[in-house]
Amino acid sequence: EDKQKILEKCNEVIAWLDKNQTAE
Repeated sequence: EDKQKILEKCNEVIAWLDKNQTAE
């Protein structure tokens, strides 16, 4: 389903942001 792909992408972005914030 399209919704599932969008949710997966959102989780990817959130994880990326999380990693970036801890690096700061």
